[in-house]
Amino acid sequence: MEFDNSFTVNAPLQRVWDFLLNVQEVAPCMPGAELTEVVSDTEYKGTVKIKLGAVQMSYKGTATISQIDEATHTVVLVASGRETRGTGNASSTTTSRLEEEGPNRTVVHLTSQVDVSGRVAQFGRGIMQDVASRLIGEFARNLEAKMMSQEHSRAAEPGLDDEDSGAATMEAEGGPPGVGGSTTAKPAPVPAPRYSPVSAPEPQPIRVLPLVTSVARSQVARGLRRLASLVEPSDH
Repeated sequence: MEFDNSFTVNAPLQRVWDFLLNVQEVAPCMPGAELTEVVSDTEYKGTVKIKLGAVQMSYKGTATISQIDEATHTVVLVASGRETRGTGNASSTTTSRLEEEGPNRTVVHLTSQVDVSGRVAQFGRGIMQDVASRLIGEFARNLEAKMMSQEHSRAAEPGLDDEDSGAATMEAEGGPPGVGGSTTAKPAPVPAPRYSPVSAPEPQPIRVLPLVTSVARSQVARGLRRLASLVEPSDH
């Protein structure tokens, strides 16, 4: 079965093209799809859950980017998977072609060739076409929302405007040395406090002579008193 769908993204063509080539960014935009392994730059493994009426199908498989044409902005993705609970298989070849509709508007044309077997094969083309259109519509909204989120993040990053602002600030402060001014004067270094050493008290000299004289006088006085007691007659 072959399905043709298209949707419009409010972003420049080159931005949409770069985004579509990043499978790790694109895969979460598809409802029910989950990327589980990056095998190489062009081969990926994952799972896809699709609800058809009251039946929900779950497939596990591989997706490979088989062709990239920069000139026509065309990329071909080949995917194949097997039911996780059943014996059914599914394979698809999806060609995405971008067309610029304006400076900030890009149309994505999708052509998908799908082959299925097992329980899902019992559903008619009408139901599968309705499901495919619904999934593509949700995919387009998710893709645009994610791209817009990235645009806002880029706008918030410091860029040329911040550099100009920095240059204006430098010029207002005097500019760099040798270019019409001098840099803002740096504050003078604070001198370290000076500490005057506290001198120890000079040792006081021991006065030996007065001490010797005092001792000599004491001994002389004691001797004179003894001599006087010997000379003086005692009363009987």
